[in-house]
Amino acid sequence: MDLHQGLKVQLFLVQDSPRSQMDDIRMPRDALRIGRRRIEELDFCELIEDLKWNDSVGKWILHCRITIPMGSQFVSQKTEWFVLVDEDYPQGAIRFYPGKKNGIEVTFQHQNHNGLGNTESPWRSGNICCSTPMVFFQRRGYDMEPTNANERLLWNLRRARDWLDKASQNQLVITGEPFELPYFTKCGINQKKVIVFSEDAKSLHEWNQISESLGIAKLEEYEAVPKRTFVNAFLSSEEKELYRPSFGNAFSSKAKPGGECIWVKIRNFPIIAPWQAPANWGELKEIFKKENIDLKDLFSRFLKQFRDGRPHLLLIGFPIPKTFGGELEQMHWQPLYMPILSHGKKVKSFRPIEKGYLLRDFSMVFGENKSLNWHQSENWHAGQISTRGRYPTSVLKLSTVLIGAGALGSMFGELLVRSGLESLLILDDDELEIGNLVRHTLDITKIGYSKSEALAERLNLVNPNSRVSAYNTSFPTGDENINKVLEQCQLIIDCTANDFVISQLEQLHCESEKIFVSISTGVFAKRLFIYLAKGRKFDADRFQNSLKSWLDKENEEFDGYEFPVGGVGCWHPVFPARTDDLWLMASVASKVLVDTIELKIEYKQLMVFEQQIENNQFIGVKRVQ
Repeated sequence: MDLHQGLKVQLFLVQDSPRSQMDDIRMPRDALRIGRRRIEELDFCELIEDLKWNDSVGKWILHCRITIPMGSQFVSQKTEWFVLVDEDYPQGAIRFYPGKKNGIEVTFQHQNHNGLGNTESPWRSGNICCSTPMVFFQRRGYDMEPTNANERLLWNLRRARDWLDKASQNQLVITGEPFELPYFTKCGINQKKVIVFSEDAKSLHEWNQISESLGIAKLEEYEAVPKRTFVNAFLSSEEKELYRPSFGNAFSSKAKPGGECIWVKIRNFPIIAPWQAPANWGELKEIFKKENIDLKDLFSRFLKQFRDGRPHLLLIGFPIPKTFGGELEQMHWQPLYMPILSHGKKVKSFRPIEKGYLLRDFSMVFGENKSLNWHQSENWHAGQISTRGRYPTSVLKLSTVLIGAGALGSMFGELLVRSGLESLLILDDDELEIGNLVRHTLDITKIGYSKSEALAERLNLVNPNSRVSAYNTSFPTGDENINKVLEQCQLIIDCTANDFVISQLEQLHCESEKIFVSISTGVFAKRLFIYLAKGRKFDADRFQNSLKSWLDKENEEFDGYEFPVGGVGCWHPVFPARTDDLWLMASVASKVLVDTIELKIEYKQLMVFEQQIENNQFIGVKRVQ
């Protein structure tokens, strides 16, 4: 009997024993036993130790040896692996870690940093990625990974073998695939705040024109985002401002200083072949040496101002592409926490002066084998944070005015800003009341406040790159400054359902062509009326004539209907429409507006959409004119 067979027999003799007689042995569930049996089919996988429960990690451990057709500089033909499987297999995770003995010792793409990890574990920390990209959608139907007990472990082992084979041939990534940064290890400091920057292709061009490669960065913190620290400005070593990231109105006030840090710009990715981020100060020094940067010289210029007994950041910037093998498209700033510098009067074996501090720092604090404590950063540029879904550029760049901050206006404004609109001005002189909350996007904290101003405040927090402003005034306005803004804007959207506003739109003096949009709903929001026109003047008569027959139809349908009132003792009726119906119609209007602008559909037309009801059930929305 060979080793493989012996392990197999031992495992299943244990499983078939009554649990009452084997209380000291933890048994895999039937599903995992089924998955384990399939491994015997694999000619490239040899079991070294069969399934064993590990209390310290709460996983089942399978120790195996995987063979690939040919080895290379970094990957032997035969390597040892520890497969960690969740107890609820085939649910849960399956992870592959290289063995500390006879495992791969370097870090590749699609792998966590492959350090030694826990001293008590026989495996390293470099878990490899066997999943397909579709696993992040968390829908089984999108992903090719099997979910049944019979196939899932087998599939993952084959993926691990393929990963190793590609790693040995330097084919884990190919030209054109999305670029991924290496895994930057974190240790030591409780990292509560993420560092935020804003970079794109345009700012990379600006950085390429800047000759300085190091300096001081100013940081800021905002009440609205307590877990993020923002890079406010990059200064030269002489404190001349070199570059200031651009954010929206959310960060124009209520800021408090977040301190300063050192920044250094390098030309290449800080990578140790094949794809490992530096893990200690010795490795980082070698990276800088290749960039002709002397770490000692760099720090000697700035360390004096950071000797306060606290850890401080070092920002390392380097250009990255959008895809592997592609053109460099943006700067990435990777934060690193420096260790606490020498300070105070009690510095053993060194004089408590700057020269003595520096000698101690470079011999002890920044020692070759001292671990690096990388920090997390995020690029909040509009092009980065809106990849999940945004309007086309032809819409996003339009300076826009929204007249009316009621229920429909608040919803449509939110759709605009969440979809990436850069500039929006809101006009409305109404205040928020408790009865508005059933369908308005504002909340109870804004009752009694100006709808337009409160809505602008909310929308600025929705999109950090949008610049939303507001005036607590109706339209038309007698303020010349507001009128100048209206004259210069490109898109005017009316959500008031107010005939007086429509008539006054016609009086607006326009020196340039504009897009005019009127959005309103019928009773119960069962119909949407959206009118689009383009020109230097809005034709109010054309609009009213287009809408008249539909309003007549609504009057006939709801003749005799007793409209609800605003509350006890309130004599005036309110417009009935449920919030889900209004959101539905606001979304339809958004699609119509975007399509009209992007596809250059004919303007000066009224479009009417109706909810379709069959057997008292909603089945969709249909355009009826």
